Amino acid sequence: MKVLAKSLNALESISPSTIMDYLILHGWKQVFFDTHNEYSFWVRDPDRSKKVAILLPMDDAQLDYPLRITELLQRLATLEQRAELEIVGEWLGVDKSAK
Repeated sequence: MKVLAKSLNALESISPSTIMDYLILHGWKQVFFDTHNEYSFWVRDPDRSKKVAILLPMDDAQLDYPLRITELLQRLATLEQRAELEIVGEWLGVDKSAK
């Protein structure tokens, strides 16, 4: 449980705008923004045969924000066929070419 708690704390520091930038860069399109600023809805059509969707929580002050970001991260990793750490690295601005 300590590892999960530390992971959730790390994800808590990633802003919704950072994740929005990532989504745009990777071909996601925002199709709905909640007027109460609680979430936004994003879609992508990777192979032009079916759309996939995700929900991005927009209020990082919510108590469940880290948990919702964890769920989003898991879904992105599955849909984009990428490692979760690789995605988080992009969110945090980790430049792998600098190694």
